[in-house]
Amino acid sequence: MKKIITFCFVTQFFCAVGFAQKQGQDRVDSILSVVNAWSISNNSHDTLLAASYIELSYELHKIDPDKGIVFGQKALELSTKINWEKGVASSYNRIGLCYWAKSDFPKALEFQFKALKLNEDIDFKHGIATTLGNIGLVYNDQHDYTKALDYHFRALKINEELKNISGEARNLGNIGIVYDATGEYEKALQYYSKALSLYRQLNDKVGIARNLGNVAFVYQEMGQYARALEYNSRALEMNAAMGNTIQVGINIGNMGEEYYHIAADAIKTELTYRLIALKTLRLRYLKPKNI
Repeated sequence: MKKIITFCFVTQFFCAVGFAQKQGQDRVDSILSVVNAWSISNNSHDTLLAASYIELSYELHKIDPDKGIVFGQKALELSTKINWEKGVASSYNRIGLCYWAKSDFPKALEFQFKALKLNEDIDFKHGIATTLGNIGLVYNDQHDYTKALDYHFRALKINEELKNISGEARNLGNIGIVYDATGEYEKALQYYSKALSLYRQLNDKVGIARNLGNVAFVYQEMGQYARALEYNSRALEMNAAMGNTIQVGINIGNMGEEYYHIAADAIKTELTYRLIALKTLRLRYLKPKNI
């Protein structure tokens, strides 16, 4: 069974009031309702409208990246029109995420590097850190782990300077994913542990559950199935409480694999003991006799 690792997606600086607690399609629908209201209003809400397009692009990259690109382009056009440089940079960022979700890595890097340059030009540190982290995600998927680590560590350094704990947690989690991919399991566990500590500090239940699941993947790779099961069980409990059905399905699937391996190991152990017992009996009672 192929394991599924949950990436810590790097977002940027927008969090529109009213839909911060919603996820997935519910959040998309909420943002769309606001967009529609502003679009037909006689008042000027250009910056808020562009910000909403940016959020739509981000949310849609997870479920419909083609549509996400459409809204990212709308955000880019409007942000350019009103000369909102942070909005332009974030639009590039979101479009890049959508291309990443489509596995179009050259296009993803093209837009992320545009975002990076503009954020650097306006010295917007949060935007720089965000884009560096997203570039790291693309390189990770291209299996260029050296570059992936380079960009994630650069993002981490900036977030540490900014005391952006949420950003630090995401970077640490994504560094753990790279080390897991390269088979450096102890380092992966080290960085997941750091990420978990920060997510607990923030009481970010989504982040906690995500990293519990990722720790479980590492223990699976190490053949420590009982420990993997322990962490996946904790992740499952949290995801079920949050109503995160997709992650619940992932947790259950991976737990099934862990139960299989635990059972297989138990059977092997039982067979080993039986063979030892049979050998002992054979030597005791069926010894060759000297005639």
